Amino acid sequence: MKKLRNYITNSQKQVKEKLKHIPFIDKLIRQRNKKEVDAFVVSFPKCGRTWLRLMIGRAIIQHFNLSISEYDRRLIHIQELSKFNSRIPRIVFTHDDDAFFKSSDELCTSKSEYRYNKIVFLIRDPRDVVVSSFFHKKYRYNFLPEDKSRLAYASYDGEIVQFIREPIGSLKTLIEYYNIWDKNRHIPLDFMLLRYEDISSDPISALRLTLDFLGLNFINDDVVAEAVNYASFENMRKMEKNNVFKSPIMKPNNPSDYKTYKVRQGKAGSFKEHLDEESILYVNNQIQKYLSNFYKYYY
Repeated sequence: MKKLRNYITNSQKQVKEKLKHIPFIDKLIRQRNKKEVDAFVVSFPKCGRTWLRLMIGRAIIQHFNLSISEYDRRLIHIQELSKFNSRIPRIVFTHDDDAFFKSSDELCTSKSEYRYNKIVFLIRDPRDVVVSSFFHKKYRYNFLPEDKSRLAYASYDGEIVQFIREPIGSLKTLIEYYNIWDKNRHIPLDFMLLRYEDISSDPISALRLTLDFLGLNFINDDVVAEAVNYASFENMRKMEKNNVFKSPIMKPNNPSDYKTYKVRQGKAGSFKEHLDEESILYVNNQIQKYLSNFYKYYY
């Protein structure tokens, strides 16, 4: 009888695994999971997602005076905080659609799966994004191409002047990713556009607006200010260097080389330090020609 139960259980697991690879069933599973989420913070990689996540997580933990084991890990996996108090919304941070590893024509053009959720769409100057993406792929990915299961994470072996023109996970993909979300911003339950540049220039106001949008308007301003201070560039760099979070998300490949840090430079407009005039002209022309005016990145 026990063998029969084990056989049935294993068979069910196999069927579920196979169903995941049927596009229609896979979509239904994703939609069901998204219904359990109150809000998503969506961004292309390298737009300040970790910074925002630490600020929001810190504010929640401080306001609710949570005593949590593995405290710092909860700041990385912020969705887990909703388990501790019914007033805490379930917030999930996602890059959505694995755009870092796709060409522009491979991106999903519909965001109907998010129709039950609030969306904070975090964006950043595309010029800074592509530069930060280059450093991330060149210095933070170190898996060998021979490891086929991690091929997408192999270190980029070119230079930045080549990277900005790459068809996969660079400028063209980023522009299309932004354009798709512009066309779909009426789909979610509610939509908020949040700029990295606004967070950088006035982090307290930006965090306040974001918390209010997420339904956390009862968190007082003193807690907001403390959360901003906690997630300062200097403190984030220090915590990453000391591996405080015990997570590869916030750990440098080489603590003595700033290029391998997740928290590498952290300022708006830093692309000017890494792109030559010809590259800046190319990127500017691509943005002006193809990026939706909704984002108001005019050069």
